[in-house]
Amino acid sequence: MEHLSSGGFAADAESIGALADPVRLALYRFVVGQPEPVSREQAATAVAIPLHQARFHLERLEADGLLATSRARLTGRTGPGAGRPATLYRRAPRELAVSLPDRE
Repeated sequence: MEHLSSGGFAADAESIGALADPVRLALYRFVVGQPEPVSREQAATAVAIPLHQARFHLERLEADGLLATSRARLTGRTGPGAGRPATLYRRAPRELAVSLPDRE
């Protein structure tokens, strides 16, 4: 068990704290509930928010270690003019656990 002041506990607590935002929590739940990685567009549509807002929250979840990303072309086109690969999000392999002592 990590001591309260250790960097690991603080980082885990901060990551879990990112889920306090209801939009971020909805995006996280959607992403981790999918069998395959999802695009920003899919996530934004699923939780009914604008794409720019989804991007902001998904990037925050990635920065906090809750989501991992990969890049892939979703159109099937290749070569020049095929466009930029999409960023896809999935559950991060990192496991988080925070426990606090019981109150007296």
